[in-house]
Amino acid sequence: MIALPILTASKFLEVVLFVSHRKKGKFVVILNTSTMNKRLLSLDVFRGMTVALMILVNNAGDWAHIYLPLEHAEWNGCTPTDLVFPFFLFIVGVSISYAFQGKSANKETITKLIIRSLKLFGLGLFLSLFPEFDFSVVRIPG
Repeated sequence: MIALPILTASKFLEVVLFVSHRKKGKFVVILNTSTMNKRLLSLDVFRGMTVALMILVNNAGDWAHIYLPLEHAEWNGCTPTDLVFPFFLFIVGVSISYAFQGKSANKETITKLIIRSLKLFGLGLFLSLFPEFDFSVVRIPG
């Protein structure tokens, strides 16, 4: 089974392809449309533009000669670089509201939320410790 994302003009669909059998040297492909997601295309486009902006400001080229809007502003200013993190926070807020749409705050939902949070925290801790695993320099913000 291969998951293949397809972006159309109207919506984002996740189509799961099942290869059923070979016929005369060719694969016969069956589309399973029961797993299609309805996604907010504008949010996906905004997320993609924000990631592109993040890559641009993090890899600005020669750090001695940076195009001014790609630097962080002084205390009393704002540049496109300063907007990347707020854009991501906005995207996370909208995504969470869509993810929890139609779900109640029952024990199962809260358990899934806690397990996912612990997995993300553990992954971040592992990445900050790798490769030396020196716990004297680990920093846990918050």
